[in-house]
Amino acid sequence: MFVHLHGSPEVIARRVAGRPGHFKPAALVTSQFATLVPLQPDENGLTLDLDLPVDALVERYLTATARHSSLGA
Repeated sequence: MFVHLHGSPEVIARRVAGRPGHFKPAALVTSQFATLVPLQPDENGLTLDLDLPVDALVERYLTATARHSSLGA
């Protein structure tokens, strides 16, 4: 299962800039968005909105993976 963390370039750049010593500068966000290929309808994955609080993201991920494993996939 793929997990696509979806957010606007502004949200992503702000989060990357807030990581002291991160190996990729926030200036690279634009080029990363240019090459991003989102999940396609036929791909097994989950898209999570980064505007949600971290706890909500984790909860949605755990719920989706539990559902996925109960289906025997």
